[in-house]
Amino acid sequence: DFVKNIQLFYGEDFDVMSHPSYAWLSRVFVMQDPPQHTRVRGLVSGALSLKRIRAMEPRVRQLAVKLLDDFALSGSENFITDFAYQFPTRVMCNMLGMSDEDYPPELLLQLNQAIADSFVVFETRALSQAELEHADAQMRFLTGVFDELFARRRSHPRDDLTTAMLESQEGGDVLTPEELSTSVIGIFG
Repeated sequence: DFVKNIQLFYGEDFDVMSHPSYAWLSRVFVMQDPPQHTRVRGLVSGALSLKRIRAMEPRVRQLAVKLLDDFALSGSENFITDFAYQFPTRVMCNMLGMSDEDYPPELLLQLNQAIADSFVVFETRALSQAELEHADAQMRFLTGVFDELFARRRSHPRDDLTTAMLESQEGGDVLTPEELSTSVIGIFG
């Protein structure tokens, strides 16, 4: 089981689930077995339909052109930072309905860094106390950002993936708040 596997690195007294980063990892549906994996995957994929993905194509092209134009005008020589890191993040934000006004570039950089810092829990080793504390803090930050986004969409639904995930149901079953934020963090990463 998940907890026992993590305890192999830290010892049997290590409280795995008290750490937000490991608790998140335990909930990611790719880390789960059926029937939970099948249930969450079905609800998430129901929201992420082929129709929704195809409808995004024009906006994705616009984002790419804008970022490439901005890069060309900036005179920067750092294509990785100025395009390659930003493009997938902006595509995900667009899918989720996260506007540039509500989520400025500085916050997007923080989100990307938080993903990188918290995903260290995927490594098959014991993390140092400092690494684990930092991963936990970053996971709390990510969860807060995405919990707030879902709360906004509950109040003000839109035609976006966030609202579609909130509305996704199968046989009356819906994603829990934890499953919503866990799934979006996983998709984002």
